Amino acid sequence: MKRLFGSATRIVGAAAAVLGVVVVVLLVFALRTVCGNDFVREYASPDGGKKVVVFQRSCGATTGFSTQASLLEAKAAFPWRAGNLFAADIGNGGAPAAPWGGPDLQVLWEGPNKVALRRDPRARVWFCESQVLGVEVRCSP
Repeated sequence: MKRLFGSATRIVGAAAAVLGVVVVVLLVFALRTVCGNDFVREYASPDGGKKVVVFQRSCGATTGFSTQASLLEAKAAFPWRAGNLFAADIGNGGAPAAPWGGPDLQVLWEGPNKVALRRDPRARVWFCESQVLGVEVRCSP
């Protein structure tokens, strides 16, 4: 009898462990896919070593569209996370929406380590970093 309960306990324990792993994997996948990025444009640096990728990011029906940008190494894959350089939305209708729903963003490389970002002054800017990956960034309306 003791042997029977020992086997059952091991089976239940193994099943619980497998179920726990499945739940963790599904949770990680669900959290990763809540927001989505859609490619808009890519701007290569003059020396070809880096790039600015502009994309539209949406996180579901309760949020609006935003324009975001990431500064990446030239060979880096398209980002699935939020931008590391710039993020803005149209500010409750204050700025005109680009075809993708967020405000337009113009990118101008001024050298291999200097880039300028221009946007509508009515856009609501969440952030614009001053330096990423050793590249100086100038943000202006």
